[in-house]
Amino acid sequence: MKRRLLVLIVCLLTAAILVQGIPQPVEATVNPTANGMVNFAYKALREKWGYIYGTY
Repeated sequence: MKRRLLVLIVCLLTAAILVQGIPQPVEATVNPTANGMVNFAYKALREKWGYIYGTY
């Protein structure tokens, strides 16, 4: 009984380690990056965008 439990635990740990090694697809456009935020702020400054409180 203890041997079966030990084998099960080893198999689960091995599977967990192998799953973490699978590459995940990542796109840079999903989340805003620092460069994107800087470009946005620079464009707003250059084009003299205004901000009015309470409006969108």
